[in-house]
Amino acid sequence: MNLIYGTNDWKDAVTGEQQCYLLTNGLGGFSSLTITGANARNDQALLMASLNAPVTRYHMVTNITETVETEGRSYNLSAQRFVDQTKNGNGYEYLDSFDYEYLPTWYYRTGNVRLKKSICMIQGENTVAVLYEVKSPSDGLLTLEPWFQFVPKGEKTEKTQVYNIEDNKIISNNITLYFDTNG
Repeated sequence: MNLIYGTNDWKDAVTGEQQCYLLTNGLGGFSSLTITGANARNDQALLMASLNAPVTRYHMVTNITETVETEGRSYNLSAQRFVDQTKNGNGYEYLDSFDYEYLPTWYYRTGNVRLKKSICMIQGENTVAVLYEVKSPSDGLLTLEPWFQFVPKGEKTEKTQVYNIEDNKIISNNITLYFDTNG
């Protein structure tokens, strides 16, 4: 079944948080965000890993903030809302559509840039992949800023938590996250 959503399905941040996707890896880990790409629930994350299947889950990657810069303008595609309301994103305003047949896929339009984002999980692994396809007739820059937690599901990150980056891995709270990018 192909689920297709358009701008009428998220007239504001609140209505955009009412629907979400869920991908699972068969180990107890998952990826789940709203159709506007935000985290609206305590148990949502881009990568919730199951380090001791199936019950010991760790909130690894909360989300990724995507910013498109083109023609002298900057567009923040995040639709994330925060408790203090100071950094709320309005990225849903640039979202043309969201569909979910095999993979959750977002289609954004910012100025003259078209961006397609898809997310998948690998069965049997605590692995999430995010694919970006950018179409632009002029120069543009896509900047990605991941949000990490590395804490047991439901717990909060400590202000003193340290993240060490070495080669293609990030280490925090004695947990290692490997990453790779071609950009």
